[in-house]
Amino acid sequence: MLDPCPTIIPELISELSRRADRPSVSIVASDLSSQGAGRWGGAVRPFLLGQALQRLGYPVEIVGFSAEGDRPSPATDIPLQVIPAAANRLGPSAIGALFHHLSRQPKGNIVYAYKLKPSSFGLALLHRLRRRGPLVLDIDDWELSWHGGDRYRYCPSPKQRLRDLVQPEGALRNPDHPLYLKWLEGWVSQADLVTTHNRFLQQRFGGVIIPNGKDTDLFDPDRYSPAASRAAYGLSPYRVLMFPGAPRPYRRQPAPGLPANPPPVQPGFCTNVLEPGIHLFFIHFFDQLPVMEA
Repeated sequence: MLDPCPTIIPELISELSRRADRPSVSIVASDLSSQGAGRWGGAVRPFLLGQALQRLGYPVEIVGFSAEGDRPSPATDIPLQVIPAAANRLGPSAIGALFHHLSRQPKGNIVYAYKLKPSSFGLALLHRLRRRGPLVLDIDDWELSWHGGDRYRYCPSPKQRLRDLVQPEGALRNPDHPLYLKWLEGWVSQADLVTTHNRFLQQRFGGVIIPNGKDTDLFDPDRYSPAASRAAYGLSPYRVLMFPGAPRPYRRQPAPGLPANPPPVQPGFCTNVLEPGIHLFFIHFFDQLPVMEA
């Protein structure tokens, strides 16, 4: 569970709510699909932030878009408002539904935009033009880093630029195109407050650090017998290094003795022999483990 940070979050909220008693909070997470914030059964940062705020007594909801229709929502006690939308294409009806929903919230409602993206923070800024209210931005990643970071340049020919803008599948029709991500970084100062979770992002964008964390009850070593756990998974002869996260293709920086390209991961409990005496062992509690392509 993300640490509620009792010395941080109350100060954060009190700065925005001096004239309101326990204002409600709408966390805007643009992608609530199984590939976005809706993955892993509600174990992604917006849900963790919501749970932390709930523990402090603030009414919280999460609102965002999904192209998956009536897919079951994550098991969470945080109210969800899922707005249907085409993948990578937020049409006027979807954006209008978001604005309408936010406008129906009580006066003083805090809009908490998750991620520095046009489809979340950008829409939250537009909504504030229509209805003044406090706006908080949470930056959990440097979105432009996926596109070259500060080296990114959009330099197509004039003809290609026009195609990107007017064709139905044109690149600039994607609201989170890297060009827009780059522009939006200049608007971070328009948020009333910024939160993030590491020093790099804080140094780049400012704000208050609210660290990520794991469920300290779930991972309490006093609840388990190390010897029994190792024996249950056939790991008694080995030393164990634990990574409580998702295997992703970009997480391939090998530790000493590990190959740069591990074998593909198959769903389920599995071991992959890498070198004599070294095993890569995946344990998960989800219906489908993301597959790493070799």
